[in-house]
Amino acid sequence: MLPKRWEHILDDPRRNERRWDFNHLLQITVEALVSGCKSLREVERLTEASGRRVPDTTLHDLLVEIDPEPLELELAKGVKEANRCHELGQ
Repeated sequence: MLPKRWEHILDDPRRNERRWDFNHLLQITVEALVSGCKSLREVERLTEASGRRVPDTTLHDLLVEIDPEPLELELAKGVKEANRCHELGQ
């Protein structure tokens, strides 16, 4: 299950630029991955088609600054929980 609020897992590394909501940008990123986008340019086109274009540079500038360790720990915890509940296929 995807988190509704990413700031409980990840810190927003941006200092000054806050035009875009942190949770919104991360949710777009996850949706783009699930949709099969292979580049941030494709993500930009996807958001443009949905009505509010998010520039690929905005996503890039955010994603390169995020510390991945908390997300990795959260994913590992989720996989262990799914394994304990026998939700993973053999």
